[in-house]
Amino acid sequence: MANHQEIIQKLRDVHLPEPASFFPLQPAWWFIIALFFSLLIGLVYYFSYYRKKQHHLALKKLKNIEKSFEKGEESGVCMMEIGMLLKHYATVQFPQTKLAHLWGEDWLAFLLLTSCTEQFEGEQGQAIIHWPYQKEPSRSDIPALITAVRAWIKENPHRSYRSVQYSGVSDSRESS
Repeated sequence: MANHQEIIQKLRDVHLPEPASFFPLQPAWWFIIALFFSLLIGLVYYFSYYRKKQHHLALKKLKNIEKSFEKGEESGVCMMEIGMLLKHYATVQFPQTKLAHLWGEDWLAFLLLTSCTEQFEGEQGQAIIHWPYQKEPSRSDIPALITAVRAWIKENPHRSYRSVQYSGVSDSRESS
């Protein structure tokens, strides 16, 4: 028995291993962290550049129309290009609203509804409505119309997924 007592006394206490540390991480965790930051950078890129791409392209196209008008382009051609630019930009920015078939008073009502200011009131609005039916639109309408279109584009820089009710002149923001 003494032999057993000596053996037991020679035994050391059970030592627990050191607790696992948070670092160094396993390679899989580094991959997950890198993936997270890549997604974060991608979202920042999307919101800062890609969402504004159509906005910048529309303003650039409007500037080109303005330059061609100043160089002596026919007013009918400039009005047509402004109208196409405005319709395309509105279709891209308001995909939930069916805009392709709008013209005349309905088109003007939509522009007024989506505008914070009243740049399409008065002469600019009448120019939007009547230019397709004029043989040669007045050159004096174009600079004010370009200014109004530029202001409207700047007011609507981001794609809006709200549906705009243009015929009832009500907006989904007001109904909710």
